[in-house]
Amino acid sequence: MRYYQKISLFLAFIVGVMIFVWSNVRGVALAPSKFIPLAFFYHASVFFLFAGFLLVGLWGSFKIDIVWIALLLSFVYAALDELHQTFVYGRCASFLDLGYNFFGIFVALLFLVICYYFLGKE
Repeated sequence: MRYYQKISLFLAFIVGVMIFVWSNVRGVALAPSKFIPLAFFYHASVFFLFAGFLLVGLWGSFKIDIVWIALLLSFVYAALDELHQTFVYGRCASFLDLGYNFFGIFVALLFLVICYYFLGKE
């Protein structure tokens, strides 16, 4: 495993821990905004980072199977995060938030795959 892969997996772990910690905070509500909903920005950006770091950490020589594995792991973590919120006082699971999570994951993986194919392999 290359050095950048180890760092990327470590960063994915750190982002995953941060997601868990923030999901465990009681009754946090983001203030509404006129232009970009803050909930959308938060969920999409955090899961963009999580999925991106996870994918870079998993691929050694690029294989499409790795993208599917990173996609599945990220989706499962996003769903478990929303489920976890149902057990936290003042929080609830939201399909809208789950959609925001999935959007961030999808954009990250799509971005990295496009970069891989158009900017060079390795």
